[in-house]
Amino acid sequence: MEKIPSRRIFRALRELNDKEFKEFGKFISSPYHNSNKNLITYYNFLERYHPKFKEVKTTHERIYAALFPGKKFNYGILRNLNSEMVTLFKEFLAYSNYKKKTIQVDCNLLEELRKRKLESLFNREFKSTFEKIDSMQTRDEDYYLNKFSLESELNKYFDEKLTIGTALTFYKGKINEINDLTNYFIIAIFKEYIIQISGGGKIDFEKSLILHDELLSYISSNLDYYKQIDIIYLLYNFLVLLKESENEDVYNNLKKILKEKRHTINDYDIKTFYVELYNYCKRKQSEGSKKYGLESFEMLKNMIELGVFFNENGNMSDHNYINIAASAFRINESNWAENFIKVYKEKLPFEKREIAFNYNNAVLNFRKGKDSPDRDVYYEKALGFLSEINVDNFYYMTRVKNLSLQIYYELNEIDLALGMINTYKHYLSRDIVMPKNLKLSYLNYIHYVSKLIKIKTGSKIIHTTRIKKEISRNENMAYKGWLLERIKELEMKELS
Repeated sequence: MEKIPSRRIFRALRELNDKEFKEFGKFISSPYHNSNKNLITYYNFLERYHPKFKEVKTTHERIYAALFPGKKFNYGILRNLNSEMVTLFKEFLAYSNYKKKTIQVDCNLLEELRKRKLESLFNREFKSTFEKIDSMQTRDEDYYLNKFSLESELNKYFDEKLTIGTALTFYKGKINEINDLTNYFIIAIFKEYIIQISGGGKIDFEKSLILHDELLSYISSNLDYYKQIDIIYLLYNFLVLLKESENEDVYNNLKKILKEKRHTINDYDIKTFYVELYNYCKRKQSEGSKKYGLESFEMLKNMIELGVFFNENGNMSDHNYINIAASAFRINESNWAENFIKVYKEKLPFEKREIAFNYNNAVLNFRKGKDSPDRDVYYEKALGFLSEINVDNFYYMTRVKNLSLQIYYELNEIDLALGMINTYKHYLSRDIVMPKNLKLSYLNYIHYVSKLIKIKTGSKIIHTTRIKKEISRNENMAYKGWLLERIKELEMKELS
């Protein structure tokens, strides 16, 4: 038995839910969209296999016989039907997407009414569309683009209707049109700036921040005006915070605006803003601020309640799953973290579920072992979880190596620790995607673990006082807290 011939159409239709699949059937059955009745028959045949098309096995001949009873098999006809079905599927997706954008549909209608000189219908439709836009609570870039499109149609209407002597209305309308387009541009490009600047801390790439400084300067010079446009004022403050990370007043102002203006911001932007605020807290915490450790954890709990970390399917990314648990561990909320790890495992994407779950459990057991008489048992469990992680990307590889190295050091497995340092150095030297600052922080980390191992194994050349100062002064050091704790242990040993 061979698989059904049109794998492409089966893969495509599998992505439609039951409601969408039925709508696709109506689309195919409409003479306006489809004049080939054989496609309707083909849809009815396919309907019995939705949604698990991947489980279906049959032959070309059997499909053809079901579509054309008593006719001699012709593969060319079946191939053409598959091709036409794919074309209709793409048209259906485009049409469905278009219908969702109701304001754009209205503006397209206004364009046709204007061109056909149907003034009475144009005026009624314009008033209805204007009221629809004006009633929107969310004032994002789509809002201003919709306003611009509507103003543009109205100005074209006036341009065709008014004489030179009575064209003041037209030119006043042009001012509104320009303001709406400018607001759309500022919102859109500010969002792109934030994505690029934030992304620069995750992977190394060449950023393009054309007009960044000029636009920030322009907003700053007209701040009273832009304070009235919530989304622009928010984005401006986020960009200032990214530029002036020491400015805590901006951080506090952003929290205040988000709380007060929540109703004017769309859900996607709310999620983005909270993530950026959390990242700021995390950076401040890594610099040694205990206040921001508690702040970031409370913010995370609020974000979970708000659904910030979940996509439209209710799933959470593996990165968020790991970062949330890590935030709890950093302020010794291990019980909360353990419950979180168990409860939200099923919310992870299937392909990353076990990887992220194993990593979080490795950290959990490492934390449990720190002050336990059964330390070695917990540490061996942690290494067991780490050994189950086999994935080739730096996000996981560095985490696995960093934690393994700490465990080997604390278990006094010197040979394993030195072997890990050697392979880790080679890994970092070969990687071309990791941001340079992140790579340097890991290189600094393993450099000082090497020195600690030398002291631990009896070296008299290296002194704890000196490397303690070096680590404390280094602003780009991963796991600085852990390193300083190990130095403290070595100092205590020297005194005993």
